[in-house]
Amino acid sequence: SAELERRGIATPRALGGWALRRGSGYELYLATAAVADAQDLVQALSAGELARAGAAARRRAARALGRFVRVLHESGLAHPDLQPRNLLVRGAAQRAEFLVLDLDRAHLAARLERAERCAQLARLWRWWVKRPAELARLRRSEAAAFWSGYAPRAEGAAQRRALFAAAAATFRRAQVWHSLGWRARSRGNA
Repeated sequence: SAELERRGIATPRALGGWALRRGSGYELYLATAAVADAQDLVQALSAGELARAGAAARRRAARALGRFVRVLHESGLAHPDLQPRNLLVRGAAQRAEFLVLDLDRAHLAARLERAERCAQLARLWRWWVKRPAELARLRRSEAAAFWSGYAPRAEGAAQRRALFAAAAATFRRAQVWHSLGWRARSRGNA
């Protein structure tokens, strides 16, 4: 967590860890400091501060989330399970601050290539699409605010459109492969 902090990525402070041998492998555990007044993003949107916030506050939070995910990517954090339950939010209605969780399979690189960024953005969006009740809580203006935080206007409209198109294409490909994988897996278990 110290290296993440140095790179500008907020995460709960690690207090200690341990490993238990299980068969031929290990179960790994990590204890972290509690984060006061924080909820995962799903809780915040469904019953927390963001659920009660007005439209402007929700757009500000979505823009802040976009900026946070951009910092993750610019800092070289490759998070294989970037999804709303692995993002803590605090101060949601006033000034949202985000922290990232579940870093056990994550790794730091010098930089993330566009394909890896798009894969993580697609993974984040796929989480919402797979859960229609959660997706219904999001407004189109909040999705637009997320993108304006992730890819600010200073980059230019053409570059922003290209990034969005690349992320959308990655999402569509992942959806196809994901559904084929689940169909093959369910046939094998039948």
